[in-house]
Amino acid sequence: MSTMEKPTLNEDQVVELVKRLYGLRVSSVQPMPSYIDQNFHVLVSESQETGDHSKSYVFKVMNSVDSQDADLIEAQTRAMMFLNEKGFPSPIPIPTTDGRIMSLESIERGNECTQNMIRMLTYLPGVPFAKLTLDHRTFYRIGRTFAQMDKALHEVFEYFAPCFSKV
Repeated sequence: MSTMEKPTLNEDQVVELVKRLYGLRVSSVQPMPSYIDQNFHVLVSESQETGDHSKSYVFKVMNSVDSQDADLIEAQTRAMMFLNEKGFPSPIPIPTTDGRIMSLESIERGNECTQNMIRMLTYLPGVPFAKLTLDHRTFYRIGRTFAQMDKALHEVFEYFAPCFSKV
């Protein structure tokens, strides 16, 4: 069994991947908090010719173990797209220049190379959960939103169930 290690891309690698995969010129890269994956807040100075996207994104690098399960990552991504279509504030993927919603990339890490799934998602501004004032009102709103999301996801869960049963 593989050991799960957090990816360790540097800013130059992110800039190169965003340009190569998405055809976008990066003006700023900032690391974002994450657990076992690696996330960056990316600002771009020009958009793809194929679409008019906002100029702020989350560049997500999955750990090498989870990257081996493309079906699960695709199911997660399509669930985000579904929730967005239903009106929930959910990030959606930015397609690569060849139209994919994710890309498995070889990433150099010292003397070795790992395979990591890459996604770029729309950036949703807001307050991170860890910085929220947690009172009864906030818990109520969070619980109500989760219940509404759960109800909406039941519409498509059977389709994605085989992927999520691996979690």
